[in-house]
Amino acid sequence: MAECEDNNLAEVAARHCCERRVFSALRLHEFMQTNPYVRIRTAAKSLKLTVPTVTSSLNHLVRLGIVKEVSGKHRDRLFAYARYINMVSEGTNPLSTA
Repeated sequence: MAECEDNNLAEVAARHCCERRVFSALRLHEFMQTNPYVRIRTAAKSLKLTVPTVTSSLNHLVRLGIVKEVSGKHRDRLFAYARYINMVSEGTNPLSTA
């Protein structure tokens, strides 16, 4: 019985951890809809989250294709909300000469 309770506790802890990560990523996504370009420290300060939490959330959003890292740096990286970039750059391609 104790083993069953331990497994259940582990599942609850894992679910809680996952829910917190999802909640942080959703908060960051919502923040980026009004602040399409962010740096990790700026987002962490504005959202009152830790730098590791924001870093993890941004990396997750990058993997999902929602956010792009646009600075090319290893430190003080700049992230952009991909949908915003696409909307702003729509129609900016050169006209064909054909």
